[in-house]
Amino acid sequence: LGGQTGLNMAMELSRAGILDELGVELLGTKLSAIDQAEDRDLFKQLMEDLNQPIPESEIVNTVDEAVAFAELIGYPVIVRPAFT
Repeated sequence: LGGQTGLNMAMELSRAGILDELGVELLGTKLSAIDQAEDRDLFKQLMEDLNQPIPESEIVNTVDEAVAFAELIGYPVIVRPAFT
């Protein structure tokens, strides 16, 4: 398997200890790097640690909150669901 399904399975198997239990060695990207790329907070922290620019972002739950944040940072903005 590959792609997002493969990444998700590898992370779940690792967290459950199954990869270690069976002595499975993953080839390619380290699980810690996958975790950093998949977890938005970890990725944001990594970019900040590397002094890389990141867009302003905010988690909002209502249209009013979204409009208030957009007015704070300026338009245009991208609005998307929490997980895609």
